[in-house]
Amino acid sequence: MVQLQAFPRTLRRIILIVFVFGSAPAAVGAQGPEREALEYLERSEKAYAALSSYADQVRTEVKPPGATSIIEQHRFQTRFRPSRSYWFEFREDQAAGGDIIAIWCDGGDYFETWWSTTRVHERYGRGQGSNAFALTAYPTMSTALLLAPSLFPGAGLVSPLGKLESVSLAEPTTFEGQPAVVIRANSRIGYQTGQGARLRPIEITLDAQTMLVRQIVQDTPPGAPAGSIDQIEVTFDFQANPVLGSSDFSYEIPSEQGND
Repeated sequence: MVQLQAFPRTLRRIILIVFVFGSAPAAVGAQGPEREALEYLERSEKAYAALSSYADQVRTEVKPPGATSIIEQHRFQTRFRPSRSYWFEFREDQAAGGDIIAIWCDGGDYFETWWSTTRVHERYGRGQGSNAFALTAYPTMSTALLLAPSLFPGAGLVSPLGKLESVSLAEPTTFEGQPAVVIRANSRIGYQTGQGARLRPIEITLDAQTMLVRQIVQDTPPGAPAGSIDQIEVTFDFQANPVLGSSDFSYEIPSEQGND
């Protein structure tokens, strides 16, 4: 079992997306622009639930708290096919340590994880698969939990976006040349205990045709020191319903680093 004290210095030093509580409020009872924005979020959840398969390549750009120009660039990939076939790999910026964390399930009884720093390979049987995500949330800066709650809606996983407040719909726009829907809100994030909660501006960009997420931007919280930046930008290049085979859900642990 991975222990928190085993985390490398670079990841203990700063966690920019933290464990959260709550979720987006329901559209029922909301009025006007807020209701419309919440309905788009509900449509997005339904779009993920209707997928026959999914694949993406994602880049994450991070400006740590207090930094004005330092940018960490991390990458991760996801593959999914209902109901249990899953593959996820997070690759940390080499300048930040170069960690690799993987989660995978070939559709059988076990979800598996591997982390290059600890060289630990874990297996989680049926009823314990959520632990694969919970225990990799920290070293992946919670990117392991960005889409998993939508892909596995019955697993009880919690999104790291927090409880959304003051939800609104931006003007119609495009993203990388394609029509897009942009939802703005304040995200109330905090630790699992509920302590340290704070509001943080967030912008979620959905592809207008598929209703799948194209980008998530978490901006500098109000009250931060003047001139400081604390921003995370996650951009998804996805394929909806691609052809995926069994080999797409196996993970080959590097022999020189693996410890299975």
